[in-house]
Amino acid sequence: MKKNIIFLFSTILLCLSCISVATMSSAQTPSLWKPSPWYLGIKGGVPFGVSTFSSFGKDKTRLGWTGGVYGGYNINPIFSVEAFYSTGEISGMSVQDDFGYYLSKDGEFSFNDYNGSSYNDIYSTASMQRYGLQWNMDIIQLLYLDDEINFKLVLSPSVSAVSTRATIKDIEDDNVVLEGKNNLNPAVGSDLSLGYKLGKHLNAQVYTSFSWVFGNRIDGMPQHLYDNNFITELGIKCAWTFGKKIKSSNVISLPDEYKNPSINYNTDRIKKIEPPAFKTNVTKKKTD
Repeated sequence: MKKNIIFLFSTILLCLSCISVATMSSAQTPSLWKPSPWYLGIKGGVPFGVSTFSSFGKDKTRLGWTGGVYGGYNINPIFSVEAFYSTGEISGMSVQDDFGYYLSKDGEFSFNDYNGSSYNDIYSTASMQRYGLQWNMDIIQLLYLDDEINFKLVLSPSVSAVSTRATIKDIEDDNVVLEGKNNLNPAVGSDLSLGYKLGKHLNAQVYTSFSWVFGNRIDGMPQHLYDNNFITELGIKCAWTFGKKIKSSNVISLPDEYKNPSINYNTDRIKKIEPPAFKTNVTKKKTD
């Protein structure tokens, strides 16, 4: 629990740091940058869950699936804020032989086999929905600030709510052992994506994400010995930008004669300002 609290506050601190950097950099953004500020996209990927059970089970790796939509606003070339929604499914099983662990009929952990199922004979499948916000920072633009670069390397800390409903089944015949309840839990994490501009308004990204889920286990299993409760995901994103382009700031331009001054020192002379001449009346003495 202590580790979870430290992780949560670290993520919040990172988000606040990104906001402060964005505020400072927005004033330094070149006036020539005129992108379409809004964007909408779709995404899909393969999630892996690690909790009491893991997608990397002792028998095989169980691939999940996820798909969703997202949209956001470009604050400047470096930073954008984004909202997203996704839905999907993850599955998992024990990663080792847990001969002494049993799941009772009421969903509790047990050391007795007379009223439950062995961890070695069951697996979990959970439907999943996720609603969240993330703060995107383009590392390439942060270093070079060049709109001609088509590649993007984006780091995205995020906060979200993860809704899961798990079903525990028997491995041999897929009979339902335990039907779980809907659980809604907060999560924090981060995405890292590599993107490329396919056109004036179209861009695609390959991403990987990590989300630590607080509260109930994502696999619907009781917590015992295993502290992990997170979701990782690999996928692709494709977005379309639109909207009125951001206006550039007004820049005062100099007259043409001052843009490329050329002074010919052979002909151009500096006019000296001479002090005014004063006339004085001199009285001559009359000599006899």
